[in-house]
Amino acid sequence: MSFLDEIAPLKGAAVQALEDRICDEVAFHLKRCDRGGDDPQQTARTVVHTVDAQLHRVMTRHGFDVEALMHTVNQLVPPPGRTP
Repeated sequence: MSFLDEIAPLKGAAVQALEDRICDEVAFHLKRCDRGGDDPQQTARTVVHTVDAQLHRVMTRHGFDVEALMHTVNQLVPPPGRTP
């Protein structure tokens, strides 16, 4: 179970609304920084759920590593002019 799934007492539609709000915020910043690609909203959803899984499934078992997490994010949404 991921962090977004563990937020209590949010259930169903409330969790989806929270996820949507987080993704909207990330999409806004991806567009602002020219890192969203052709579909910033879909990219944002991918980033949000990937980071959530990394933080709350992978790193909780194998140790927290900020550099590894940032490498993952930079692979998903490389800075302008850089390819993964």
